[in-house]
Amino acid sequence: MTYTFLKILIFIFTTSLTIKASDSEYTAQINGAFGIRLGDVFDKDRAIGTRKLESGETLYVFRPSKPYLAFNTYYALLSPKTDIIYEIWATGKYENKANAERELSLLKSILGKKYGKGEGNDFVVRGDINYIYQGDREITLRIKGFTNFELRVIYTDVTLKKQAEKVKHEILASKRETGGL
Repeated sequence: MTYTFLKILIFIFTTSLTIKASDSEYTAQINGAFGIRLGDVFDKDRAIGTRKLESGETLYVFRPSKPYLAFNTYYALLSPKTDIIYEIWATGKYENKANAERELSLLKSILGKKYGKGEGNDFVVRGDINYIYQGDREITLRIKGFTNFELRVIYTDVTLKKQAEKVKHEILASKRETGGL
């Protein structure tokens, strides 16, 4: 073998090891939470209620098969027409911010170990929102409120969310009178 050929083989081998390591750098993949999975079709018969967001989107309230003690309400956001789950929400109410912050800190630790790279700084913080990313999936954690506090976790498939938003826009556009434009 020539020296150049040997260098190419070593390069290919080390590159494939690097790629293999990056595939498994996370402890677990973000697939879903509380017994439902991102990308699955949601059975609306399973919903125990609905809520509307300011944007007009419907949150489907469900009873989780795998609840977490910090949360008392669970929601799924669905793509129009297909009912594919693109976001999973859970919220918990707290009377004071200190308790909410303690639970937020605990959740960051638990989720960082489960879905992060194990480096202890898996969450990116922007303002009051904490993010952990894996490709096109993310988990956000935040506390909302001034006198009563809500701890919220959201699991999102960003690609599915963008597709759902595109379908929503198409539906809205089809309902608009465009003759005067």
